Amino acid sequence: MSDSRIIDRAIAGASGAPLSKDQKKNVVMAASEAWAMECRPHYDGDAFEARDPLALSPGEALELWRHEEQRNACGKKHLTACTQRDYALLMAHFAHLCERDNVANAWAERAATNGHRQAMAMLLRTCEQARGAIDRPTDYALAIARRQYKVTSLEDCTDRQLWSLTYTLRNRASARRGTRRARG
Repeated sequence: MSDSRIIDRAIAGASGAPLSKDQKKNVVMAASEAWAMECRPHYDGDAFEARDPLALSPGEALELWRHEEQRNACGKKHLTACTQRDYALLMAHFAHLCERDNVANAWAERAATNGHRQAMAMLLRTCEQARGAIDRPTDYALAIARRQYKVTSLEDCTDRQLWSLTYTLRNRASARRGTRRARG
């Protein structure tokens, strides 16, 4: 498989991972708060109290409304279908419905930069793993980036460039570890 295809798969995989249990819980809590602020759509307390067979319970009404709003936010009705790329969109949407514009804007910004953040996090994790095989691996990655991409900092790299650096660093650390084992 070519390096380009490997990097494409890494980019897709990082943002395509499913939501964690904590992330799902956070979305449901944010949705519950927004549902209450929206005057509890789909819930008719009088009909529910009168045991109307068509009336939704508060939980059922919340779930129906949350599914509708999730579809509005990211195009997916169920949290089990949502991925990491959807999380910030969902949180921004529900914060906006709660009229927390600063929080909504922060989540929207996070959604817009999600790929870059994930690629940077993986590169920094790889730098930690490369310690011992490569002296000052972050500086090493920066030197490669400066030479190949003509940037002044790792933050200036594109998502693809960060993933490429991650694989270069992994391969070089692995090669150096292999060389040391062969000598020892």
